Amino acid sequence: MTIVEWLQELLRLMGFTTARVKEADTDKLGNRWLVIDRHSLTEAEVGYLIGDSGSGLDALQTLVNLVFNQGHTYIVELDGFRQQQLTVLEDMAKQALAYVRASNGSYTIGRLSPAARRYIHLLLKECSDVETFSEGEEPNRQLIVRWVGVKDA
Repeated sequence: MTIVEWLQELLRLMGFTTARVKEADTDKLGNRWLVIDRHSLTEAEVGYLIGDSGSGLDALQTLVNLVFNQGHTYIVELDGFRQQQLTVLEDMAKQALAYVRASNGSYTIGRLSPAARRYIHLLLKECSDVETFSEGEEPNRQLIVRWVGVKDA
């Protein structure tokens, strides 16, 4: 059974009998996208699947990544919600990077999901003058971006 078939079957078992899923292109960070077709669902179903602040999509995405742990991350998308979230995270990463570079200090980003923290870690991984790490315990775990100067090549 493919990942698309598996997710479609899960959605069917949840009562979303008309839901259709397709796999989209891999993104620049190597994430594989599974897109639930919003046109196959009612407005109420879209709202339910997205959940409060994306909690429904987070739950589906966690299940997908637990079952299909293949060395890459699957992103479950519905109605552009994830893309909007990632744009916000990219803006946060740019803001943190600009601050850290201007101050030669550190910048703390709190209240992120583990997936959101991971995304920012991946975005800033190629920046040799900063490091990122997480500290604290859930639900108060924070992501720290810290200036380390220019690293030797």
